[in-house]
Amino acid sequence: MKFFSNTSACVLVLLAVTLAGCESSSSTAQPQPTVDDGGGSSATAGGAAAAAGAGGGATTSGTEINRPGAQVPREPGRGASGEWIGGPSGTLVIYFDYDRSAIRAEYGEVLQAHGAWLAANQDRKLVLQGHADERGTPEYNLALGSRRANAVGQALTALGAEAWQWSAVSFGEEKPAAGGANEVAWSRNRRVELVYD
Repeated sequence: MKFFSNTSACVLVLLAVTLAGCESSSSTAQPQPTVDDGGGSSATAGGAAAAAGAGGGATTSGTEINRPGAQVPREPGRGASGEWIGGPSGTLVIYFDYDRSAIRAEYGEVLQAHGAWLAANQDRKLVLQGHADERGTPEYNLALGSRRANAVGQALTALGAEAWQWSAVSFGEEKPAAGGANEVAWSRNRRVELVYD
């Protein structure tokens, strides 16, 4: 009987060592994904999701990226510190750099909160109104406003909203938020407004 208990103990120890060896070898054999923080100007849904800091579920080229610190708000529409930043009570304007439609990284948590709020409120819809400053031709500014609105919509879709929950419209330079021909006014006019119905 003592022979079997010693044998059982040896088998258990051998099994534990084998499993520990398998676990450590599989974690070292996996390549770690890299994230390019070079500030590219991609406005695709995947690029927007990465720019928006989609955290635990974000993928780039099919590789899951686990970023520490980026957490989904506890209640849809609330930020990490508890304030409302998504939904109709949240931040409703996304600003853009000159002649760009790429979403700035500072709006990652805001878009994540709006995406989560829309996912939790499937009966609500949103109109994304794209705007540009007065520089450039009216045709170019209409196209730029459209690209900006669509970039925000694609990011929201990547972050939980359904594509049918949003529509994009461009006003180009026709509805400025600020008057004046200076950088302060222009920076306020390069925007997408989120208008909930």
